[in-house]
This record gives sequence, structure tokens and C-alpha cells, in this order.
Amino acid sequence: MYGLIDPRTKQIFYIGKGTKNRVFEHEKESLGSPDSEKLKLKTIADIKDAGLEVEKIIINSNLTEEEAFAAEASLINAFNYVSDAGLTNIVAGHHSAEALSVDEFERINGAVEL
Repeated sequence: MYGLIDPRTKQIFYIGKGTKNRVFEHEKESLGSPDSEKLKLKTIADIKDAGLEVEKIIINSNLTEEEAFAAEASLINAFNYVSDAGLTNIVAGHHSAEALSVDEFERINGAVEL
């Protein structure tokens, strides 16, 4: 699990999972597609145009693929629930639903108050 951080705001703008050098592949993709409409690639290009480098963090490692998918989906859901997080991930996470408040969860699932 890794995150890409905008050094101008110090905020994570992308969360991903991958092996080996996957964390570096997005910048290569951005260089190869300078006019891309993907927000992730535009953000990378803007950072580079400002003369800065995308900051990268390893959030977790040595996970099974199943664990990595679950962690990625959970982090994306949590970040997206916070309206100003501004993630550029297109997919919310594999096999996941969006995050819900406890009240929303109880209303949807008919939870009974203890």
C-alpha cells in the first residue's frame, strides 16, 4: 500500500496497492501522457511543472493480495468520506461500498439499538 502526496499541500492525493516499483509508475505514466484528462496524472504534471517532486509513502507492506485490496478500499473509503481529502482515485476500491456514518448504516441495515 502506498500513497502519493502533493508537496504543495502535504495531502495524499492517491492511494494504491502494488508490488515492486508500482509507486513510481504513475510519474512515468504522467510523462508519457502529458495531456491526460486523468486527475491523478494532471496533479502529478502540476507538481512537476512547479519544479517539485511527488512525495511517496509506503503505508503498509507484505500484505496478501486480499489484504491489500481490503486495505486499499478501506483507506479510499475513509479519505473520500472526508469531503476535503481530494483523492484522485477513479475507483473507490475493489469490492467495496462507500463509507457511511453510523446513523446511515443503522438506517440502511435496520440495526436495533442496544
